[in-house]
Amino acid sequence: MLGFGQSSDMARFAANTDNWALYYTQRIQAVIDGTWKSEDTWDGIGKGMVVLAPFANMPDDVKAMAEKTTADIGSGALQIFACPVLDQDGRDRCKPGDKTLPDGDILSMNWYIKGIDDKVPQ
Repeated sequence: MLGFGQSSDMARFAANTDNWALYYTQRIQAVIDGTWKSEDTWDGIGKGMVVLAPFANMPDDVKAMAEKTTADIGSGALQIFACPVLDQDGRDRCKPGDKTLPDGDILSMNWYIKGIDDKVPQ
């Protein structure tokens, strides 16, 4: 079974979860300290902001691939939105010269990538 945990490890309920506790702890501490301000947060695996539950209940080679992929995302060796990024119609959503899709474009995505056979809900 696949699952998605929000702000706590839900591995006991489903094999695939995440843990955002560090993010919430830092944001709440900023409120307590009087330093909180509204801002976009782009931290992720590399800065410990997103922590995946241990990979379990899978073959060793799949676990090794998942751990390497996670490490590569965290180090920046693997860019999830590396250009070109093609939409369903095959159009490159990157601007000329971009190496990755800009954060603002990711934040406002209202389209699916090539290979997704569905329509974006309106």
